[in-house]
Amino acid sequence: MGFVEPGPVYAPRTKHARTDTRLILEVITSTARWQAERDTQANVKPIREFIWFHWELPRLRDIRDRRGGTLVAGKYPAWVPWSPSARRAHRHGGRVGLEHVYPAQLIVRDLLDKPPANEAMLIRKLTRLLQYAVVTAEDNTALRTARVHHGLAPDSSNPWDRYRVAGLPLDQFRPLVDLP
Repeated sequence: MGFVEPGPVYAPRTKHARTDTRLILEVITSTARWQAERDTQANVKPIREFIWFHWELPRLRDIRDRRGGTLVAGKYPAWVPWSPSARRAHRHGGRVGLEHVYPAQLIVRDLLDKPPANEAMLIRKLTRLLQYAVVTAEDNTALRTARVHHGLAPDSSNPWDRYRVAGLPLDQFRPLVDLP
């Protein structure tokens, strides 16, 4: 059986979803306006981290709490695809990392270049683009060597193709456990 791309798994609401969304949109639109006024590009890392702590992590925890999902070490969702080497590392106490399938740097750059017009558009965009895989440092090295660590595969808009280009066995990526 070949690889089946998982759909988004975000819970529809967290306690402060509306407030979080409004705040993130304000940060994005303010930064985009600053970029235009200064005629320069902002560093995406602070916004990437802001989205992680105010959008992604609360939703991952919400899935854990409401749907019974497992977060390995409090951060790594067991219900997303894990590379074969990440599953081995997990079994043997090795290190793993959470990978944005669509590179986070590209997500933030896209948000800054074309800010969503409203909260609903931001929610749709983040829900569509934020998908994860759990990988090892060796997997990341393969992505870097193939020059797709922070970008998409050449001639492809499918972010999962990055793993194929890097020679990773995408058909063997599987969750540790399925969501109940």
